[in-house]
Amino acid sequence: MLKQNNSFLTKETQKIEDRLDLSEITIRHGVHSYRYGTSNFLSVIFDVLEPKENDIFYDLGSGYGLVLKYASQKFPNVRFKGIEILKERYDFSMKLKAKYPLKNVEFYNCDMFSHDFSDGTIFYLFNPLFGSQYAQLLDRLKAIAVKHQITIVAESKHDVFDAQDWLQNYCTIHEDVLRNIQFFRSTCLQD
Repeated sequence: MLKQNNSFLTKETQKIEDRLDLSEITIRHGVHSYRYGTSNFLSVIFDVLEPKENDIFYDLGSGYGLVLKYASQKFPNVRFKGIEILKERYDFSMKLKAKYPLKNVEFYNCDMFSHDFSDGTIFYLFNPLFGSQYAQLLDRLKAIAVKHQITIVAESKHDVFDAQDWLQNYCTIHEDVLRNIQFFRSTCLQD
């Protein structure tokens, strides 16, 4: 049943992706990375991560909400929040939330740089930005890390996170030849 459900969700999200026009989206929202992808390694990620009840998990570039659907069902006492710039993807995530009992999930349709996510303790990034945009994101994450420890789960752009002296890589999972998942914890608590 789970496999059929995932197949249905994949087909539905692909229909939406096929209708998206990159040039129209860029005119509407400016230059961002609008590539869509989702992790195939969610059970591995959340086995390592194991969020606690007081954690607030953000999926930055949450797409269709599939990561948060999985996580919220596995960890019903954790709060999950997804930020997605494209309304088409956000609308699907809201339908997903209505169809499944995702009481501990909130979705926001906005640019991640215009949303306050300073309450977050865990941040998941599949690949939501262009390289040059990571500096702005890292500045915001570091400002949060000064107030409380944060964890970052990155499925791409590891070099950007590795280069930060305020982050420590505490786990790397080599899932296949092309993909590593890296887990970082902030080290610069309290100014």
